Amino acid sequence: MANDTTSKAQSRQAELPASLKGQLVAFRGQLWKVKVAEAILAGFFGLLFSYLLVFGLDRLWATP
Repeated sequence: MANDTTSKAQSRQAELPASLKGQLVAFRGQLWKVKVAEAILAGFFGLLFSYLLVFGLDRLWATP
C-alpha cells in the first residue's frame, strides 16, 4: 500500500526547467556562504560578549 502511494506521488512531480535548476543551484551556493558567515560572526560576537561580561564583572567584584 505504501509503495502505491509513493509511486503516485512521484508520477505527479513535474520536471523543472534547466534555467530554474541553475538558479536554484546558484541560490543554494549563495545561501551556504551566507549561513557560514552567519555562524562565524555569531561565534565571534559570542566570544566578544563573553569576554566583555567577564571583564565587567571583574571590575565589580574582586576575583581570586
